[in-house]
Amino acid sequence: MQESPISEISSPLSPVPTLGGHIQSDGRVRFEVWAPHAAVIDVCVPDAEICQTMQAGEHGIHTAMVADVRPDACYGFAIRKFTEATLRSIDPLTDRVLPDPASRYQPTGVHGLSQLTDLCGYPWQDQHYRGVAKRDLVIYEMHIGAFTPEGTYTAAITRLDSLVDLGVTAVELMPLAQCAGRWNWGYDGVNLFAPSNSYGTPQDLCRFIDACHTRNLAVILDVVYNHLGPEGNYLAQFAPYFASRYPTPWGETLDFELQPQVRRFVLENVVHWLQDFHFDGLRLDAIHFLCDSSEPPITEDIRVLVRRLEAAAGRRLHLIGEANVHDAKLINGSANDYDAIWCDCLMHSLYAHHRPGMQVTNRGYAGGDELSEVLQTGYLYHAENGRPRRTANSIRKSHSAEVFESFIVGLQTHDCVGNHPAGKRLHQLTSREYQLAAAPLAILSPGIPQIFMGEEEALNHSFAFFVDFTDPWLNDAVTKGRAAEYPDQTDAMLLPIEEATFRASQYPGSGKTDTAGNDTSGKDTDMQGTDEHIRRWYIWLLSVRRAARELLRCKNLTANYDASLELASVDFTDDTERLAIRSRLCREGTKPRQLGRMSIADLPGGESATDLVLFSSLSGRLPSAAETPDAFYHLQPWESIVALSPSLAEKLSPSLAEKIERS
Repeated sequence: MQESPISEISSPLSPVPTLGGHIQSDGRVRFEVWAPHAAVIDVCVPDAEICQTMQAGEHGIHTAMVADVRPDACYGFAIRKFTEATLRSIDPLTDRVLPDPASRYQPTGVHGLSQLTDLCGYPWQDQHYRGVAKRDLVIYEMHIGAFTPEGTYTAAITRLDSLVDLGVTAVELMPLAQCAGRWNWGYDGVNLFAPSNSYGTPQDLCRFIDACHTRNLAVILDVVYNHLGPEGNYLAQFAPYFASRYPTPWGETLDFELQPQVRRFVLENVVHWLQDFHFDGLRLDAIHFLCDSSEPPITEDIRVLVRRLEAAAGRRLHLIGEANVHDAKLINGSANDYDAIWCDCLMHSLYAHHRPGMQVTNRGYAGGDELSEVLQTGYLYHAENGRPRRTANSIRKSHSAEVFESFIVGLQTHDCVGNHPAGKRLHQLTSREYQLAAAPLAILSPGIPQIFMGEEEALNHSFAFFVDFTDPWLNDAVTKGRAAEYPDQTDAMLLPIEEATFRASQYPGSGKTDTAGNDTSGKDTDMQGTDEHIRRWYIWLLSVRRAARELLRCKNLTANYDASLELASVDFTDDTERLAIRSRLCREGTKPRQLGRMSIADLPGGESATDLVLFSSLSGRLPSAAETPDAFYHLQPWESIVALSPSLAEKLSPSLAEKIERS
């Protein structure tokens, strides 16, 4: 039986989901579909030999109550007669049984029948789970199909302990909505309520989320509300879902302005994921393409709904917008903010710094002196009328205390890796030493750190863009489009439509060290192409982040980049503790300058800094001046040193640094 803990909230922004097929307490099934294009529409349940005409109601809503239907029966809708106006505007598929636009599961794919799914009977074990606070978030972005060789929710559960050992507190799943074919990045979803059958059943997804909550891992879902995929998209047969006046790079966007039922459709989808599946948050893909001039816009309606769902659920829910740049409409220091936004200025500036001219985004970055600005404020660009604009340094500095702590920052994302024609990762485009030196700048920033699947071990497997359309025309269009993006690199390009591209992206196994840095290689026998030293460095950095949780605030931050020394300096200082980072970020193709001996006194605090405890990205623990009165250190090219006050160092396990030193 479909019941809702939010039914007591009387608000149009808190819809009790009614679209789709819902099993009632008496065993009957209530079907509802928005289909103003249909004059006559039937709900068809082939196994029960049922084909029942639905009752037309207001606003184009059709409903039917059907008896003698199995709780896992497959069904679809057949439009027997279209309205005259519709016949002039679309190519109708009369009498064809179509999947439910609000289908909860598509067992045979996007062109097949929908299947009834009732999750109310799932035996959740997370009754005492209360979520993860924003300040404690460390996000691990993953693609379920590529996260294990099996590519399923069930297999992914076996790797969760390795993420806990790493120091992760939340996993973010790339989109799950059903797409055409056997594999897809997820951004071509057409059944927005149906988790992909490629990874398992809806119940398997519940088990995965339950397993995460048992380990105090939050689960965030990437959702796509700005467009639908090109294959299996039958929504236009039912209703005017789309707005041709707002084209996106991927197709028409949903019409939130003129069609209230489209807004309802998306809000019900939000409830579906957060309530029925117990997700802990949503990441709204390409939020700048959610085109809506209404007041309030759909982005605000979603925010209000999530806050109400959070209050009803009694656990922390997170709302993240993929803006890629600072968007003051989402993050401005007010009570109406989103929890966080993707802001990848630091990541792209670090890429461009090492390899000038290399761009995996349509925004221009140069590295060098701009690193001073982005390390201090967290961003270089802001959103203006849906487009990125370079922001004046004075404005960034005035906003930094309000916004940097709400930026999700990292060295890699699925976009950054996948936008390379061969799907190469940071250490492959730069070097493992560069990744080691750059990692503290992201993990120990005021922002929310995010790690992309495999980054923590410098996995050598690629992660290129992949699709599996069944339409030959679409496959040809994707291949030609990809080649046009990289005309000078077609020989190195991994073709998105080839199975080998997907298989090459699949992760071979889990990590080999726990939170104390102990070797657990006996637990995993299929690891290939991973870097144990980088994993141990990440474990140590994340343990530092936990210890310095309150120190890593914008109000304590001073950062700059010295071009003459190729040296990035980041300092956090309050009344009792200090943390300093010195990273040699040398450019590719240049001869790095050898630095002279640097005194401990060069660190913040002057001579009083002699008690700071030093850790190197290359060699682990270094002697302090208190231990060696004549202490100096030579900062090598592509080396990073993190210096901690003794009170911070004492919070860390000594074995972590020892493991870094030995690896």
